[in-house]
Amino acid sequence: LEEPEETPSSEGFGELRGLRGLATLPAAQPRPLEPSPFFEEQLTAFEVWLRFGAAASSKPEQLPVVLQVLLSQAHRVRALVLLRRFLELGPRAANLALCVGIFPYVLKLLQSPAPELRRPLVAIWAALLAFDISCRRDLVRDGAHLAFVAHLAQLAREGDGEDSDDADGDGLVKERDEQRSLAAFVLAAVTRGDRGARRACLTNRLDAALLDLLRRPARGAATARLRRWLLLCCGALCDGSVAARRAARRSGLAEAVARASAEDADAATRATERTTLRCPLV
Repeated sequence: LEEPEETPSSEGFGELRGLRGLATLPAAQPRPLEPSPFFEEQLTAFEVWLRFGAAASSKPEQLPVVLQVLLSQAHRVRALVLLRRFLELGPRAANLALCVGIFPYVLKLLQSPAPELRRPLVAIWAALLAFDISCRRDLVRDGAHLAFVAHLAQLAREGDGEDSDDADGDGLVKERDEQRSLAAFVLAAVTRGDRGARRACLTNRLDAALLDLLRRPARGAATARLRRWLLLCCGALCDGSVAARRAARRSGLAEAVARASAEDADAATRATERTTLRCPLV
């Protein structure tokens, strides 16, 4: 007897029709990933603490998370601004920031060329060095102190905004003078007694930036404070360094310091200039 021919069953036809139906369906679109609001919420909570809880003795719970936010490019600027405000609270805040590990984060960020990061970073480093001068060793070892030389040179190239009459213009001038003062303080702290740091700063023409700023006319108390830190930076740069003193004479920096000592109207600034002149610039 002949074997019957095999015919597809009804179940086979059903599976085939199902596969053909799936092939005609539109491809599923991937759902976009929504960013987590966690970091933003933590920054907001930290900002609320700075406004209302900073006077209390309690520690901000959000501080370790704020340091982690520095790794996020989307929230980095806001986190740095808030950390700057936190460190302005004084030595206790600086000590707490160092204890939770702020140092490697702000050291790494000095390598960033973004100008919006540089201003809060300068203020943060000034606060850390004012609390613990030993932090300068890591700055010099990694060459990160040259970022402050570049920042001060950039600020020296910018105008002073003397023609600005509005409040916004005055605020920009004050902010610029504050940034110059903070950068000069950091460089004075770094170069004091460190030959390698002095040599690197001279190679990157720190003396030229100091001279440019010292030659500008005084405009008030903010400028007097700036000139005092510029002069202290000059003294730290040249104290004990023959090469730095020669560079100061060649560039005219020594002459500018001597002239300012006789002509400056601010008594505290004149006293600072006298102290600077004790370092043999001339």
